[in-house]
Amino acid sequence: MRQIRMRVPGAILALATTLAMVSSQPVLAGSSTVTRSIASVVGITLQGPGPSAWDSSDTASTGCAQTGFTPVTDGSYRNKSDAFDNALILAIDGTSFDDADGEVPGAPLASETIVTADNTTFPSLQVQRWDRVLPTSDTLRTLVRFRNTDTAPQSLTIEWDSDLGSDSGTAVRGSSSGNALYEQSDRWAVSSDDATTPGDPVLTWALFGKRAPVKTSAVVTGLGNAQTCFTIDFSLNIAAGGIRYLMFFTELHGSNAKALSTATRFDSVAAGSPLLTGIRASVRTKIANWDL
Repeated sequence: MRQIRMRVPGAILALATTLAMVSSQPVLAGSSTVTRSIASVVGITLQGPGPSAWDSSDTASTGCAQTGFTPVTDGSYRNKSDAFDNALILAIDGTSFDDADGEVPGAPLASETIVTADNTTFPSLQVQRWDRVLPTSDTLRTLVRFRNTDTAPQSLTIEWDSDLGSDSGTAVRGSSSGNALYEQSDRWAVSSDDATTPGDPVLTWALFGKRAPVKTSAVVTGLGNAQTCFTIDFSLNIAAGGIRYLMFFTELHGSNAKALSTATRFDSVAAGSPLLTGIRASVRTKIANWDL
């Protein structure tokens, strides 16, 4: 499907910056007020420094197991494209997260961040996500906030669903366990469509940290082995009235070697890392799948 892209005029961005919820940094996550965007999401493209491009969608997109909001319908790195066929779709207890009105709370800022919210679909749960391309690497960082508005604790199954552009050529080139296999215990993995000369962008998936209390709880469709999909689950418990976050990193590279040489930095993510740019300490302590 052809993507319609829109560049938000500078004047609109300047005005949007003055709004309460306009921030590329997820530091206002505790705010109970959601200011609606003054610009609709019409194929907004996030730009990385590589250069990489991440093409979002203004309508619910179909992944492999879920249909909902995606920050990347395709994705490209330099002259390579077709990184995804709709990816990074989020679902809670089998129901997909989506920004149903096609507007972004807070509006995108300088082709760097998209902020979306779904506060009506899930009973006693408010969900907001920040998809930000980091300024120093071709990394899309997704931070998802879950706020339990109930008077009782909730136990949720969070699904992370992606349809890959590498299709039946998908294979794992390396992982945190040191082999070329993806296993449930792997914190990160690198995949591509060819062992020597990938035609599509090479993908790095960073899913959780070494000492994280929450790790991958189930593999629906494993990465690699000619699979066109990568779908995994996380179990998340939230106290009554509590807030917890999940954070994921997804990277685009031009070669397997480059992706593998940089993936090891996900082994030791800590305060001060460029990977955590813009995230306050009070938020970091609530990120369940990393120990920060």
